[in-house]
Amino acid sequence: MARAVTRYVCPHCRRPVELEALRDDRDWREFVALCQTLPAVVQRPLDEYLQLFRPALRELAPGRMRRLTQQIAPMIHAARVRRAGTDYVVPAEHWAAGMLYLVDTPPATLKLPLKSHGYLLEVLAARAERAAATAEQRVEDGRRHSDRAAGGPAPVGELLSRLRDGADGR
Repeated sequence: MARAVTRYVCPHCRRPVELEALRDDRDWREFVALCQTLPAVVQRPLDEYLQLFRPALRELAPGRMRRLTQQIAPMIHAARVRRAGTDYVVPAEHWAAGMLYLVDTPPATLKLPLKSHGYLLEVLAARAERAAATAEQRVEDGRRHSDRAAGGPAPVGELLSRLRDGADGR
């Protein structure tokens, strides 16, 4: 009696896939195992992001998926990206958002298929810089507010306004 072959449908290409074929593929097993080590919030966006590396008219090979994931997994785990000699803190949620940004709204300058993670890393670094600048601005605003409330020095702009108002009022 012949064994029944378990078939599934690939969620991306909608083609039938035999489970036994996936089990026998070392690259596929390693890719799945690696994905399971990543934060859950990153797993689905990573799957969609990897499709940006897919060559035209072909599917992305499991070995390529594994290698691409191996390249960024350490950065995702460390929640860090290093660009131009600067380290940026990039939590898993930001990794997911950056991947989905490239998938959902790819810039016109983005040439597909992607060859490296460089564009994603640039997006993440730029977002981290903006977040750091916003946080720094909040700290400065809080400092100015607390200085004024404590009777500290007034900002120069406020002093100039007072001088102008005083000169006009005479």
